[in-house]
Amino acid sequence: MKDRGYLYIEICINEDWVLPEPLLKNPSFRHPRYHKKGEPEYAPQSRYIPGDQSTVNALLKASGERGLPPDISPELMEYYQGASKSLELLNKSWMTLEELIDYIENNPEDEDFYLEPEWFSRHGTPDKVRIIFWFARPLQK
Repeated sequence: MKDRGYLYIEICINEDWVLPEPLLKNPSFRHPRYHKKGEPEYAPQSRYIPGDQSTVNALLKASGERGLPPDISPELMEYYQGASKSLELLNKSWMTLEELIDYIENNPEDEDFYLEPEWFSRHGTPDKVRIIFWFARPLQK
């Protein structure tokens, strides 16, 4: 199975990073009494990242291999920890919208990088919006 990419947006409010959109019912969650995989009941809204290894490489080139931010929102961290119990999570990183704009301006020849700053800017100013992403594949048994 091909790796699948997930992208999440956080915004900074009063120096705390929070999700800008309400949580959704997590499709992996069944019922508190019967569900034992550790998945949280609600999940942050994500955007699927289409592409192949060149897409992964382009995103990591732009952001650097940072891992998750240390001040990640609690809801996104809870979801990440739940997902890590059933999926292998790879190539996790993040970047601010400010860094995204800077990368695009300085690398116009990078055809594998396709994130559009305009889409993210609806959430706030470039220094107050960040993009967190990772790729996932089923755990090997």
